Amino acid sequence: MLAVKIWRREKVDVSNEQSYALTSSFIQALRDGDTHLLQAAFGISPAVLEEMLECLGEFDIALSSVDIAPAATAFTDYRFSHPLMEVYAFEQPYCYGVDCILFADGRATEAMLHGEIQVGPEGLRWRYRYIGS
Repeated sequence: MLAVKIWRREKVDVSNEQSYALTSSFIQALRDGDTHLLQAAFGISPAVLEEMLECLGEFDIALSSVDIAPAATAFTDYRFSHPLMEVYAFEQPYCYGVDCILFADGRATEAMLHGEIQVGPEGLRWRYRYIGS
């Protein structure tokens, strides 16, 4: 008899702490220029990375200074009528949106990073969507 492991999807809520940690890891890899980690962990191809760098340039954000809000204030402080970081459920199950205002040189900018967290059998995975305002 063949045994088959079936993955059953349970309702999973993504905590602010989890979303902050994943987003922070993405930003750190981006700032470090770690193309291997960006590709392996976040699915960022060289073409997408080039597009991201162009977007940061449009907002006058140097790669070396890009960051997100400190963890202590990321979900409580607001800029431009948006929380510095926000996590919300998508209509599709097991997928959450993440929006966060990007910082440069320790200050909030008009740029907003849009990503998503996908919940799968291997755990949580952060995915880049776009940078806008």
